Amino acid sequence: GKVTFTDLLLLYPTQGTPPGVTVAIIDEAQDLTQAQWRMVEWAFRVPALIFGVLAVAAFAWLLRDFGMPATGVVAAWLLAVHPWSVRYASEARGYSFVIFFVPILFVFWRRTMLTGSWRWWSAYALAEFSLFYCYPGSAFILIVLNLLTLGLLVAAPECAEPRFAQAGRWFCVNVLAAILALQFMLPLYPQAKLYFDFVSSQGFVAGWQWVSNTACFMVGGA
Repeated sequence: GKVTFTDLLLLYPTQGTPPGVTVAIIDEAQDLTQAQWRMVEWAFRVPALIFGVLAVAAFAWLLRDFGMPATGVVAAWLLAVHPWSVRYASEARGYSFVIFFVPILFVFWRRTMLTGSWRWWSAYALAEFSLFYCYPGSAFILIVLNLLTLGLLVAAPECAEPRFAQAGRWFCVNVLAAILALQFMLPLYPQAKLYFDFVSSQGFVAGWQWVSNTACFMVGGA
C-alpha cells in the first residue's frame, strides 16, 4: 500500500528498511505535483550508480596511495565486476556510498598520519562523518581505526611530529565530526530505538551480544 511520511515515522519498527524512505518521498512528491510532474524511479537510482562507479576509482586510489598501483588496478577491476558491487550500484540505497567512503577514509587517514596537517585531519573528519551518516553500522570501523590511530601516535616512528600536538588535532576533529553527526542523527533516535526493540523481540541479536558474536565471526574468518 501507499506509505506516507507519517507512516514512516510511526511504523518504523515494521518498515525498518532504507527503501521505505524512497517510497515515502516518491508518494509525497506525487501528491504534491499531481499529474503535472510525475516522479521517475531512475532519478533515485542515479546517485547510487554514480558512487558505485566512483568506488571503483577510490579503491584504485587507495592502493596506489599505499604504493601498490598495479594491485589497485586489479582490485578496481574485481570490484567493478563483483555481483554485490553491481547490485548495490543499481539499488536506490546507500550501500554504494559506503563502498566509496571506506577507501577515501583510509587515504585521508594515511596522509593524516604522515603529514599531520590540519588539511588532512579535516578531510579525515569529514570522511568519518560521511561514512557514519551513510551507514551508522560503520561506527565499528571508525572505533577500531581511531584506536589504531592513538596507538600509532604513541609508538610508530613514521607518524608526524610533535606527537602531543597530533593527538590534540585528532581529538579536535573527532569531536567536530561527532557534533555534526549528532546534529543530523539525533532526531532519528526515537525511530531507531523502536526499530532495535522490534528486531530484538523477533529473536534477532542486538547490543553487546551482537558485538561479541561479530567479533567471534571475524576471528574465525566467517
